[in-house]
Amino acid sequence: MYDMYVKKCKQTNDCPVKLWCYRDIFNKKFNLSFHPPRKDTCKRCDLMKLSIEAAKGEGDEAKAAQVQGEHELHLRKAEAARTALEAERQESASHEAFTFDLQKVLSLPKLSTNEVYYCRQLSVYNLGIHSLTTNKVTMNVWDETVASRGAEDIGSCLLQYCLALADVGIKTISAYSDSCGGQNRNHKIALIWMHICEISNIEEINHKFLVCGHSYLPNDSDFGVIERATQKSCELYVPEQWCSIIEKCSRKNPYTVVRMKQEMFVSVSDLVKRCTVRKTSLQGKKVEWLKMQWIQVRKSSPMKLYFKYSIQEDIAFDCVDFGKKDRGVQVLSSLKPAYDQHRTLSKEKAQDLKKLLKYVPPIYHEFYTTKTSQAVLSSSHEVLEEQCSDSETETPSTTRSASRSSTVKKNRICEHAADTGTPVTTQNGGRSTRSGQRSVRN
Repeated sequence: MYDMYVKKCKQTNDCPVKLWCYRDIFNKKFNLSFHPPRKDTCKRCDLMKLSIEAAKGEGDEAKAAQVQGEHELHLRKAEAARTALEAERQESASHEAFTFDLQKVLSLPKLSTNEVYYCRQLSVYNLGIHSLTTNKVTMNVWDETVASRGAEDIGSCLLQYCLALADVGIKTISAYSDSCGGQNRNHKIALIWMHICEISNIEEINHKFLVCGHSYLPNDSDFGVIERATQKSCELYVPEQWCSIIEKCSRKNPYTVVRMKQEMFVSVSDLVKRCTVRKTSLQGKKVEWLKMQWIQVRKSSPMKLYFKYSIQEDIAFDCVDFGKKDRGVQVLSSLKPAYDQHRTLSKEKAQDLKKLLKYVPPIYHEFYTTKTSQAVLSSSHEVLEEQCSDSETETPSTTRSASRSSTVKKNRICEHAADTGTPVTTQNGGRSTRSGQRSVRN
């Protein structure tokens, strides 16, 4: 800007002031500042802006006006959700409103050595719940050997939180979250809400979804406090140290940490068995989960999900009935555990954690020894599979049918090689190896 100012002065034959004087006047005499470039912007907004600019460049004013109208509608929806969230900040004896979100993965061990950047680490998950009515924050913490981070795991944390609210007399709940389909906006979370209404005194639950790309929640500020506190701790070794940081990071409003145990995670399989997840509403319309902005569950209407594709109050709800035809509603007082044993680590991650043990104080070695001893061990079957594999990529325990089919084919190739003595050429991490009859036998 100063260079532009000097250039302008030369054109007008004026004498420009020095840079320090220009900066002093700009900072003190004008109410102006530079806004840093935005990040994590809405992809839909970005695409629409590009479409508008392209249409105007081509002289297609009709298309530009159409896209501009769609963009304004998108922004109005985002603003309506934001306004509804802010309106919930009122204390009530019988109503509770909260937001929930999952923090980015926390890793262990957290080390300063550069070797850690090339190794897989133990993942620690943290689901934050921020009360809009009381401003209290609850953090649910667990590691990947305890549970995963799917819809059932998120729902288990919400179940624990909401049952505690019911015990203190809460009758209605409003929950806000982002629109992640895998974790928040799906039938499993809806079944959890129904289950809460069935077994507690809560009469109504409203779950509202913020528009994708405009879903900044109070939880994001809470997570920022944790990250700033983490910068002062260069090395962390066990999940309890993460819990300690979370508990102490906010002095004015201390966070409550719930250390989630494996028995606290429940499965919704029994709920799924007693219902039918229909794709058509009672109004005869197709149920589009990815477009829902508001779902509602009522104690007076068991196994029915009310929903709409807008956050506006004056728009009527549609309804989908999850109940089975000609069958009564069977109330389940409790749900079975989601896990019957600790989740195992992959062989590669276990090996990497063992590599990092030399940087971990001996007092914490037992923790990692326990975790890595439960890793998936190499059996003779897995050795054959590894030799015949085209890559070193691990197949997770939750492999889909396509991956299982591929594994069967590889094993058949190895079995044929063992029977005929034919050498099998495979690629192992970019290196060609030959494994003959001797390798297959081993």
